[in-house]
Amino acid sequence: MVLHFGTHTETLGAGSDPVRFDGAAAPGCTLIDGQTRDLNLMLRGGDGVMLPARPGQPWNGGGFAQRGLFTTLSGTLRSEHGVPAVLPAGTLLWQSDATAGVLRFEPDGGASRPAAWWLGYSPGHSFA
Repeated sequence: MVLHFGTHTETLGAGSDPVRFDGAAAPGCTLIDGQTRDLNLMLRGGDGVMLPARPGQPWNGGGFAQRGLFTTLSGTLRSEHGVPAVLPAGTLLWQSDATAGVLRFEPDGGASRPAAWWLGYSPGHSFA
């Protein structure tokens, strides 16, 4: 898809990095090659992040007060403090205490696109 922000555009495809922008900008959108699905992290106040979950790569929450995982493919979530959890595609897992240890997501089979996304949020705090 192409996002239109007044005088500039952002072209996004499968596997593109997230685009951060002020929602008040209300970009226009043009689809390039048929239907698409997108994942948005929208915040009012505070600060947040959305990062691709690389297979087996650890994530500790990045200093955010809360963290989550959204799966686009099925896989297993592993924690240093718990039993592995098998998660189907389309699962949103959210923890209000991001100090609960390191997490890893291992997608089933090979993945040519991000299999999941780490989400972090801290209310009333800005990391910028």
